Amino acid sequence: MALRINSIDIFPREAHICVSIGNAFPETVSSACAQYILQQYPQLANHACFSGGARVFGQVIQGTSVPHVLEHLIIHEQLLQCSHAYCASSALRLVGCTTWNNVEHTSALIRVMFYDDLVLLRALRTQTAFLNKVLKQCS
Repeated sequence: MALRINSIDIFPREAHICVSIGNAFPETVSSACAQYILQQYPQLANHACFSGGARVFGQVIQGTSVPHVLEHLIIHEQLLQCSHAYCASSALRLVGCTTWNNVEHTSALIRVMFYDDLVLLRALRTQTAFLNKVLKQCS
């Protein structure tokens, strides 16, 4: 498996997700993978992102870390599953942050906000499977 969920710690409105990347897979996203991901989820290109001086995720997706892509996919999936009544009645803002846990870049911590823990877990499962499929096709 390319990307594996090692642990999930749930806190009020924030989850800490520890992931690892298999040795046979790259730690960063190739141009081909980035193109495919943005074809499937074109809205990701406009996600706010302040990595490497960028303002939107589309500026950094190519060459960014695989866990960073998963962070954005989890947030996006949660927004897709958000009930319109809840979103309209609140100032829903989901943000995240991804950092490597080791110098080998095989383990990372994804911190991501959520509004419903079950929606978060469904988004994590769905988007981890999607990203693993993409990584296998593009590698």
